[in-house]
Amino acid sequence: MNRVALRFFRAASRRSNAPCLGAWCAAKSTLPLAFPASSSRPTGSPSQLKRCLSTASQQHQPAEQQDEAPAGVTPRFYSEYTQFNYDLDRGQAPSNALRMLAYRLRTPEDANLFQLALRKWRTASQPQDLADNTVFLETLLRSRAYDNVLDIVCNRPHHNVWPNYEHVRTLMQAFASESVLAQTEEARIEALDKVYKSFGVLLYYGIPPTAEVYATIIIAGVYSGTSEGWRRSVVTAKEQVATGLPLTKDAEIALALGYLRAQEFEDAEVMVPASKFFAKVVTAKHDGEAAISAVEDLISTGGFSPALESIKDVVISVVGDRHGSRVKAAIERASKS
Repeated sequence: MNRVALRFFRAASRRSNAPCLGAWCAAKSTLPLAFPASSSRPTGSPSQLKRCLSTASQQHQPAEQQDEAPAGVTPRFYSEYTQFNYDLDRGQAPSNALRMLAYRLRTPEDANLFQLALRKWRTASQPQDLADNTVFLETLLRSRAYDNVLDIVCNRPHHNVWPNYEHVRTLMQAFASESVLAQTEEARIEALDKVYKSFGVLLYYGIPPTAEVYATIIIAGVYSGTSEGWRRSVVTAKEQVATGLPLTKDAEIALALGYLRAQEFEDAEVMVPASKFFAKVVTAKHDGEAAISAVEDLISTGGFSPALESIKDVVISVVGDRHGSRVKAAIERASKS
């Protein structure tokens, strides 16, 4: 019966030219076989076949998974980043894939790859809600990826990430610190630009600025130690007063220091109505008692200790040796109390 059936099958194949069988035979040599090269079909045990299938699967994984992580990128993040791309390209990424990737962020270099993943996610029209955005921004800020955050929130069409007030304020404070710590004037001005750009983000997203936000800008400009930073601080302070927002104590200390450094007392008088403290510092140029009172006020406000030390030296230099020793003594008494 087997011989009869075989002859019948061969005869039927010749009549139909066996298109399906012929196509399979023509393609057989190009198909990836899940078997060792020495064998055209499985001849071993089931366990050997399983190992062969595993080897073939590994050979056809995305090439990126076999690369080492770039400099600065954490290995775990890079491994999940490549798997994220692999799944997204094949339409197999789960709805929380990008959020899970964000949890692995550790370095600014991780953040560079995450921003690429975010754009790709957005282009693929994948789900993204407010909770996702909060996770993205908070993990990026914890990783000190401040430039990435600024770029992401400034480019809403590509990222669709909406910050809140605290996100922007944290970003501004980070750039303000950079403007003070930078080693060159050019770097300080560049950081100041980012402070002001971050302030613009508040307005872009309809978040009302506060006195604390203005204070961050003013303080950054003064303590940058640059003439351009000081110019911007004065303009910002006048804008704040014009909006009706009161100057914070920290902003008053910074502005007082700036005016004393620049010896611009006539301009400072424009700001006097906004602060009694300002009036004392401005008149310190001609009145030693006012200088002592101003420094004591500085101590009582609990402002920045660098501000106190800086303004002490400037006040002493302004009022001269006669009253300078009294100012110094007043600070020493206050520090011991």
